[in-house]
Amino acid sequence: MLDNTLGGYHDIGGVRVLEITEDNGAPRMTYQPDHPDANEDGYVAYPNVNLVREMTDMLVASRAYEANLSVVTTTRDMWNGALDVMRG
Repeated sequence: MLDNTLGGYHDIGGVRVLEITEDNGAPRMTYQPDHPDANEDGYVAYPNVNLVREMTDMLVASRAYEANLSVVTTTRDMWNGALDVMRG
């Protein structure tokens, strides 16, 4: 959940983190008996990071950034055009 207000006024200065939660999912267990971190059964616990999901999230964030940048650029161009019209 994002909070985009500051004292009743809209704050366009960024995003605030409201909550950080810990992932309680089980680690990914891989059988590697020769690994120095292997448990007594020969399994090594790795983080349960889903690379496909992480890449998808990264692409979505990148596209959102590009879209926002396009809006800012278009707005700036419109303001410059309006100033040119006013100057004559």
